[in-house]
Amino acid sequence: MKTTYKVILIALCLIAFGWVLPQLISLAFAQGGSDPFVNYSSVVDRFIVTENGHEEEPDIYDIDPATLQRGRTYTTEQRDSLLPEIYANQLLKRNAMPDSLRGIAIDPSVIRRMRWVFNTQPADVSEIGVGVYPLMESMPLRFDLENPDYAFTLAGGNIEVMEIDGLNVDEVKSARFGKMLSDRGFKFPVREAKANVTTRKGYDSGYLLIDSDGDVFHLKMQAGRPAIAAVPMPDSFYAKHIFVTEFGDRDFLGFVEMSDGALWGIDFEDYSMTRLPITGIDLERDRLSILRGVATWTAKINSPDSVRWVAVDAADYSCLASYSRPAIASRAEKIASILVPYQITFTSDLSDCVSPHFTLGSNKAILLWTIIIILILTYKYYKMKKIKSIAGAFALLMLCSCGSKNASSVKDSDIASGLTVDEVLTSPADYVDKEITVEGVCSHLCRHGGRKAFLAGSANNFVLRCEAYPLMGEPFPASTIHHPMTVTGYLREERIDEEAVQNMEWVYNEAKLNAAAQGQEFDEEKAAQCDTEQAARGQQGLADFNARMADYRARIKARQDAEGIPYLSFYYLEAEDYNVLE
Repeated sequence: MKTTYKVILIALCLIAFGWVLPQLISLAFAQGGSDPFVNYSSVVDRFIVTENGHEEEPDIYDIDPATLQRGRTYTTEQRDSLLPEIYANQLLKRNAMPDSLRGIAIDPSVIRRMRWVFNTQPADVSEIGVGVYPLMESMPLRFDLENPDYAFTLAGGNIEVMEIDGLNVDEVKSARFGKMLSDRGFKFPVREAKANVTTRKGYDSGYLLIDSDGDVFHLKMQAGRPAIAAVPMPDSFYAKHIFVTEFGDRDFLGFVEMSDGALWGIDFEDYSMTRLPITGIDLERDRLSILRGVATWTAKINSPDSVRWVAVDAADYSCLASYSRPAIASRAEKIASILVPYQITFTSDLSDCVSPHFTLGSNKAILLWTIIIILILTYKYYKMKKIKSIAGAFALLMLCSCGSKNASSVKDSDIASGLTVDEVLTSPADYVDKEITVEGVCSHLCRHGGRKAFLAGSANNFVLRCEAYPLMGEPFPASTIHHPMTVTGYLREERIDEEAVQNMEWVYNEAKLNAAAQGQEFDEEKAAQCDTEQAARGQQGLADFNARMADYRARIKARQDAEGIPYLSFYYLEAEDYNVLE
């Protein structure tokens, strides 16, 4: 019995070692490598790379399309002009917004309508569903979408439609949906069913389904009746994974990862399929993100060993350019490759299931621990003169080192999640231009239709402004006020220097002159920032415009004298998505 306890204790220690040591290294060396921000410029027809290192100013340059090497270097202002869809706000403030891109007339409304972001990661395609699919009404009586009253299942070789309230099967709807599926050639069992079940979108496209043969079908409910269509598939290919898009431009109904390793688009109108130049992908291990501009797309594919960018013409979906570089390992990963002989985790980026994962470490780490154990053995041998201890220790070494060479490595997620407002604003430089998820209470919405939401921290001046545009593309609803919520997006730095103060004064004075020219009384309250935003900028109680400008200048001078930095830094979140917590 004593031997059994020892074996159990050793096993638990080995598991704890493989689990705790990587976690400690990750915590001790939290700052990691990150990919540069790369986007295709329709102005110069080149990739623009922004390297956000530890320098005061980012390193910005383009990629020569002929050599795929570093080309011309740019300032931040020049970069803004090269990427007007992304930095529209800055260009509008400077009155430097172009009239067109690649022959397409643009303005802020066009950018908002045509811009979208698509993201998927391995856990999204490998998630295990519950088998019950909420079914929204795609043609509601009122304009706004409503929460679904029905759901359906595809188990047992048939479809059953039921009322969500009471879970009573609707025999009539079930028979109609089942007959139409059969008439369209759908074959059970279903491989994958995807939809975006939310009312926070402009329209509902229902579900995309993959049947047992790998064919794709479109299913939705219109006026309470089924609307099902078979998507014409290219010869000899089958669908692996599907995604419903529901973007504002309505170019595509959805995306499909096909068996040829390429991403295909399903036309919104006639279901025809277009092979996109986003190839060589395996979405069960790769992360894919696409940023759509007015004239081009920029797709980013993160593979385990590399990262690639592909520029796509938004008009004919041809490949404009591509660029790749090796994946950047974080500092924690580099140290772990030396110190960790094996790793045990219970979660994975490749799956949303909780299960143990064993990963064998590098040869360097195994060699290091072999030497450490040999030294311990040698010490014990000369001290205790017991040869048996060496045999026992070698058995322990083998247990530490053995493992499957085929085990897949698991990397930490690029998105920092679970952050509080205090954590972000205490060390904002750690998160600038990185995708993060911040949790806090929405203390205020701006009066301009919810374009800004303010998350409150523990102190009055710890307030994080969340911008709904351009990434999210829709305002924050009034229902979020005074509710806890999480907001996901990119943390941006806004710099206020003497030039920015002068620009604010010019805009203010122009507004006063325009009001006077039109015989109107200038509305000081309307021109002022709201109290919450003033608190976020440390200007509580400064209602007078000139007082705020004087405060800016005094603080800029104080920072210049103390740190040699001639500007103030304010931080805000360029929001992609939000979630109200119950």
